[in-house]
Amino acid sequence: MAMLTAPSRIGGRELPREFLESGGLSDDLAGASLTVQFKPRTVYTISFVDELVLEALVRRGCERLVLQGLSTPLARVAQEAADDHGMGDRLVLIP
Repeated sequence: MAMLTAPSRIGGRELPREFLESGGLSDDLAGASLTVQFKPRTVYTISFVDELVLEALVRRGCERLVLQGLSTPLARVAQEAADDHGMGDRLVLIP
């Protein structure tokens, strides 16, 4: 299982790929579990969260993505993104 802490400054759709690569994660996460801890009082964008779900679950095939510390609105965005790609059962949201 890999665990990463989201950076303090977030924005844009290209950043999730760079974020996962900077964490040393492979392009193929099949069978892997990934936890991303979001920092309190940090503003994260809808596009970052949406793209992180897409990058981890769809493109890299992560078996289980745990997002911890997202605000309620951003947790909804993450769940909708996972559901839209038929992967809602692979996403775990922890307040």
